[in-house]
Amino acid sequence: MASLVIIAIATLLPSHGPSQGFRSCIFCGEDSLADAVRNVILFVPLGFTLAHATRHRRAALAFAALFTVCIEITQQWIPGRDPSIGDMLTNTTGAAVGIGLALWQARWARPRGAFALAAGVGAAATFVLTGWLLQPVYPHRTYIGQWTPRFPGMAWYDGKVLDASVGGIEIPSRHVTDSDSLVALLAHGAPVRVRAIAGSHVPRLAPLFSISNVWHHTLLLIGPNAYGLVLRQRLRSRGWGVDSPDLVLQNLSLGQPRDTVTVSVWRPNTSYCIAVSDVSRCQVGFTAGWGWALVWYPNGMPPAVASALTLFWIALLLAPVGFWMDRDWMSVTGVAAAAIGLALAPELTGLLPTPAPEWLAAVAGFAIGATAQHVVRRFAAR
Repeated sequence: MASLVIIAIATLLPSHGPSQGFRSCIFCGEDSLADAVRNVILFVPLGFTLAHATRHRRAALAFAALFTVCIEITQQWIPGRDPSIGDMLTNTTGAAVGIGLALWQARWARPRGAFALAAGVGAAATFVLTGWLLQPVYPHRTYIGQWTPRFPGMAWYDGKVLDASVGGIEIPSRHVTDSDSLVALLAHGAPVRVRAIAGSHVPRLAPLFSISNVWHHTLLLIGPNAYGLVLRQRLRSRGWGVDSPDLVLQNLSLGQPRDTVTVSVWRPNTSYCIAVSDVSRCQVGFTAGWGWALVWYPNGMPPAVASALTLFWIALLLAPVGFWMDRDWMSVTGVAAAAIGLALAPELTGLLPTPAPEWLAAVAGFAIGATAQHVVRRFAAR
């Protein structure tokens, strides 16, 4: 019952943005891969529960498939929802995975050195892949400078941009005459400078300045939201069908309405420095724990929630290592692989060094996994 309620909440509540109606595609939109992964994960608990509730595995799978068809049909009348054939397939796949986990539970629910090794290597690979996907990319296109633009799903900022530049090249609110030079400057970390008159405080992201191509794909966006200042860039993740998180500088404000402010963003190395007039912050960037944001990153997420999810993600990746830990060399190697990945992924991919809270989350995740295995063994012994 709990899995049904969670699915209903996740799929049947109205969402922001325009509805596109029923789509016949399997992988739809820029975040199609992330959407597929979310759907699979969402339906795994349902399949697992159904498999334990009945001995008829095919009936369980048929119920899950019928349930997802009903959801997709209902979504046609819910604002902001976009039902598709792809959602039906991935939802059913998730239920099938859950049924399979229940069917083979006796084999995986006990210590196995080989599984611990695979989990450790998988965690390390996830850290490295996270860093690779979260790097900015600068495709060579024809770009347009935009001052306080109006974008769907975002607030409008009622301030006024006085001038903007990248590496000393002026960026007007129209087509950029030399887009190739602009791309080269951004790729080398040249400073972006925007001088503006501050507007009113906003409840959600409101673009102050952006650079987009003719297909409205954002290359760079700077603007305030309810929590501070947002820096959005085109990340490599966008081209691979997963989500792209924003960098949010909490409590960094553009000032009071009608104040004249200067916003500067530059990249001296692999991290960013961002300044608003005389207030600056450096060492701004992503860490290895931001892998969750590639799967699901809703716009306007509070920074405190993002920080908590980062720690949860690290713990989640290390929990299987602790769960399958055994007294053999493969288990030890799995632990070492995860630790090495967490330590070296920043150096290999340009992430920020892994901070102490994320290391503590890794230890906590390992301990939680080991404790869960102990509990499972105690119940199995009864």
